[in-house]
Amino acid sequence: MKIVAVYLSSRPGSVSGKVIDALLSGAEEAGAAVRRFSVGNTILGCRGCRACQSGKSEVCVVKDGLEDYWTEVRDADMVILGAGNYMGDVQGQAISFMNRHYSVMDSSRGMGQRVCRLPGGKKLIGVFAQGNGDREFYVEPYERYLRHFVGYGMTPEKPVVVTAADTSEEALEGYRARGRVLVK
Repeated sequence: MKIVAVYLSSRPGSVSGKVIDALLSGAEEAGAAVRRFSVGNTILGCRGCRACQSGKSEVCVVKDGLEDYWTEVRDADMVILGAGNYMGDVQGQAISFMNRHYSVMDSSRGMGQRVCRLPGGKKLIGVFAQGNGDREFYVEPYERYLRHFVGYGMTPEKPVVVTAADTSEEALEGYRARGRVLVK
């Protein structure tokens, strides 16, 4: 199994990053190949240049740390992404990441006939860190965000909602155990 992980938080040692690290550690122990992309401080939004739709490129041409992601995600079995909650929704870097996936859509048949260039069947796990201790409070915006990736060949799983309490060694061991199960 190949897992591609995208860290969208701009904070070193972020809560979402610690939980992703624990999930990936468990997955690696179980034999998964993992590729990590930490782009929270470098990701740029879609520029609307349409190079990806004009035949110049089949992936986004913006140079910001995602260049290898477009290659790695093609044959990934799973994508794990992590982001924080800012003002009741996913942080801006996560929105930019989602918007950049426009580049994997082939619009050559017309806007109503778009086809995804990525092979389908990828599991998508979103890890969302929030300050609110009520894990269900912001689930709706997380689920809405993850649904956007369905058109990009990914099947979202229930969001993993985490708080600072999830960075205790005991909690992280639980995420490592969950990571080992992901590979099965």
